[in-house]
Amino acid sequence: MVIMDGEKENIRQVCNEFKCFRKSGLLLSSHHKRMIDHYPEEWVAVYNGIIEAHGTDYEKVLAIIDDKKLPRNLTIMRYISKKQRSMIL
Repeated sequence: MVIMDGEKENIRQVCNEFKCFRKSGLLLSSHHKRMIDHYPEEWVAVYNGIIEAHGTDYEKVLAIIDDKKLPRNLTIMRYISKKQRSMIL
């Protein structure tokens, strides 16, 4: 199979976006306990492994993301709750 130059660029872009999203997911999962101390009962927005915004109002945090011109599709927003949730499978 031959990959054309335009396809190579698309593949690179998808890989870079995946890396960006992965960094954000890792930050949220590995630092969740610390986030409970720093951002209790707040929305936290993470882009490329960096906390870019936080606050108690979802819409306001989303507005900060838009003001910073960060891509919504690569920004993870999570509510940091003090309550531990259990999942029964």
